[in-house]
Amino acid sequence: MVLRLRSALFFILILLIAPISTAHALNLSVVGGLNRYHPSTNPDPPSGSTFSPKSAFDFGALIDLPIDDRYRFETGVIRHTRTNLLDDATTSTESSYRGWLVPLTIRFMRADFLGFGFGPYLAFLNARTTSKTTYLNGTGTSSSQYDNVTLKNFEVGLRINLRLAFPVWGNIKALFDGSYLLGFTDINTSRVAEDKNQELLFLVGFQIPLTTESVSSPSAESAASQTLKTNAPSPGEKP
Repeated sequence: MVLRLRSALFFILILLIAPISTAHALNLSVVGGLNRYHPSTNPDPPSGSTFSPKSAFDFGALIDLPIDDRYRFETGVIRHTRTNLLDDATTSTESSYRGWLVPLTIRFMRADFLGFGFGPYLAFLNARTTSKTTYLNGTGTSSSQYDNVTLKNFEVGLRINLRLAFPVWGNIKALFDGSYLLGFTDINTSRVAEDKNQELLFLVGFQIPLTTESVSSPSAESAASQTLKTNAPSPGEKP
């Protein structure tokens, strides 16, 4: 299963990157940060239960290229983890989902340092571990851990993004990136409850230019044109 998911991710990235021309400015971003996961559940947790999101660490690499002067397209792969905790009077249940997040984002650059993005994302969740601790009356605890097979391993959703980027050394920029992820897929397969993703994702990192955009210089074109006119023979003159 893991090999098939990695192959699918590689195939998607090849399809996305293949049309890219090196005549455009291509950037690589190396990022890491934290997320806060809070699923939208229906029905709500039972009365007396407390649902708590927990922070988890994400990291990965993103690439982007210009569509025009103001818009850029970004994709990549982020190693993604979601964790939450459900407590009641007798039981504490921690659920952790791990996999890969593939954003497909169109970003509007309001300025060189400020961009607003939106677009779909794909989530491949290849590990779905649930740890349950039961508090026994005066006799200690009982713990168990299992792979939660009632959860799907694929999800589609919407990413809404805000990014700040500031030069730090040459053409390298420091990135500060915040995203809201809204899942469209009900990942619960039990048919007795609905479970959709709601998540905040905060990333920091560095953006490194891989190629530079090749743009013809107007002054150079003008000088070349003037040289041709100067060297061109006048009417009636033999070359």
